[in-house]
Amino acid sequence: MINAHLRASDFAEVWHHLVYLLLNSPITSPRGKTCRERIGVTLRVYNARANVLGTPDRKLNYKFMVAEWLWIQCGRNDVSTIAQYNPNIAAFSDDGVVFAGAYGAPIAEQWARVRDTLRNDHNTRQAVFQIYRPPTGPTKDVPCTIALQFLIRDEKLNVIATMRSSDVWLGLPYDFFNFTMLANAMSAEVGVELGEAVMQLGSSHLYASDEERAKETISWKGDGPVTITSPQFIESVPSQMEDALMTPSILQLGLKTPWAQYANVLRSVNQTSALTQLMELNDAAQR
Repeated sequence: MINAHLRASDFAEVWHHLVYLLLNSPITSPRGKTCRERIGVTLRVYNARANVLGTPDRKLNYKFMVAEWLWIQCGRNDVSTIAQYNPNIAAFSDDGVVFAGAYGAPIAEQWARVRDTLRNDHNTRQAVFQIYRPPTGPTKDVPCTIALQFLIRDEKLNVIATMRSSDVWLGLPYDFFNFTMLANAMSAEVGVELGEAVMQLGSSHLYASDEERAKETISWKGDGPVTITSPQFIESVPSQMEDALMTPSILQLGLKTPWAQYANVLRSVNQTSALTQLMELNDAAQR
């Protein structure tokens, strides 16, 4: 099936709608892996800071979620740093040392240009991070994301992510957080608030191996989709956050909220405590 346009005020609601849609979508088998798929899907979230999926049935790794954003934000592509938070990710590296398709390096190279383009012209359409690089040979790490575009309209920074491939269960909750946190950091450096987030997904899919858990999530009888809202950044991400990322056990003195809180997420002893730290940021964002 072609085309679907889903919109909501927060990520959890639009994610639940997409999971339901995919559970009722046609089956395909790229690379021999059976999945349900929609092509040409657009997601629109009116509050891009409402970006952390807190739905209990989808047990996310919140330490990894924050770590992956900071790993990208800091322009890193090494396995050792991010594998502290998710050892399984090392399997996607071709050499066990770096990731060929990591987003951080190309974003870091383009950050100043994109920021200055936005500062100089609030109506620009040229503020784009090009992320996808054609593989030069066989690789296990072809970038799923093609580009990120930033547009300031009504004095708010909006982000549009264009992806060739998006796994709704395993990848999308992390990707949405990553893209909107990068946009949050960019908005602080440009001096405007964060606005909406749009994701354009060439292939949105749900693998057969995740279908049963997806069905349980959709049929959950609790209070419904849960979203945690991140605070609006008012300054650049401090350099100490890279130190906190690389060595989470070392206390970063002098960090203030929200940075101290994100450092606490990185050093959390379990996912419950990591989620608690994010919930405290959510409470602050709502005040």
